[in-house]
Amino acid sequence: MQTKKIKMPKDLSEVTLSQYQSIKAIPEDADEDFAMGKILGLLTNIHPSEVPRLGIKSKFKLLEEVKETLVEKESYKLEDRIKADGLDNGFIPNLDNINVNEFIDLDSNYGDVKNWHKFMAVCYRPISDASRFQKGAYLIEPYSFTKERADIMKHVTMDIVLGAMLFFCRLGSELAIATLKSGVAEAHQNQNKSHSQRNGDGTIAFMHLAVDDLKKLPERLVNIHSIKRLISLRLNQIKTI
Repeated sequence: MQTKKIKMPKDLSEVTLSQYQSIKAIPEDADEDFAMGKILGLLTNIHPSEVPRLGIKSKFKLLEEVKETLVEKESYKLEDRIKADGLDNGFIPNLDNINVNEFIDLDSNYGDVKNWHKFMAVCYRPISDASRFQKGAYLIEPYSFTKERADIMKHVTMDIVLGAMLFFCRLGSELAIATLKSGVAEAHQNQNKSHSQRNGDGTIAFMHLAVDDLKKLPERLVNIHSIKRLISLRLNQIKTI
């Protein structure tokens, strides 16, 4: 194999969501050369057929570069405005005003990388003509799911995708902690009214523990699903008291 200059993305800001989804779709038990060929074929100018002819040293070097490229940094920030399909797209301006369909599609697509393009199609929509050139505040098109819109989001780079994902991770964590703290205060009030010392103390103790657990979870792992599982676990423990 002739030596050639290999072009590798420096990080996820140069990797599209479509490329990332294709990499994640490779079976964990896939043959090493097959998996490496697929990844390098997606990320570099190396054709999969060339991988078996690579030397061991070259393979290890490329594998390290791939790992470095695919590092999911927690420093990625939410982008309010992005370019998609040549149009200015804006993140949902006011989450308090999302409708039922938006909430369902956000919640159902968040946890599966295969559906992240659908998740992003809810988060970002074309900015309306009236507010396109304004700084700060803007309006976006009403939400209506279409496959075409979701497929456009496959071309967005992963730094933007992870910025949105991490935003919802942090938001979900803050909301869950606030809800549990509110529950602790309510449990205290109920305990004082009922004088049920044994049951009240147990409930309050477990709710405090749930708050502490959420705070200890790594930020990048705190998502809606882990929060739901954690709260469900604590509630089940409370019921057994």
